[in-house]
Amino acid sequence: FFNAVFSSAFLPNGEAQRQKDNVFRESLAELRLSATLDHPDIQIPAKYHNEAPWLPAQRHLALLPAHKSPTGKLTCIMSCVFMIFKLLFVGASGLTILEGRTDDSSVPGADDLLPVLST
Repeated sequence: FFNAVFSSAFLPNGEAQRQKDNVFRESLAELRLSATLDHPDIQIPAKYHNEAPWLPAQRHLALLPAHKSPTGKLTCIMSCVFMIFKLLFVGASGLTILEGRTDDSSVPGADDLLPVLST
């Protein structure tokens, strides 16, 4: 059902919407060049730098255009966020999270997630 109504629901202006999307993608590509781990505005803690560039999460997010339904898109985004959290756990605590041992300093939160999502 969603495949049948996708174009009219998500691209109501047809080609004009596609052009806007392309301009947005180009802007993000330019921004990606200046957004580094050490950028002062991004503020990713140094303990997470070893896990960058978070390729597994990027692979999940690259599948987003393939999903047509809102549920599929949301599931894809949630999968990306869960993958980032897994990588942040590893970056903060080594492999101890896999062994079931953590302390409060090794548990990443929203303040750790948001800078990673912006890169």
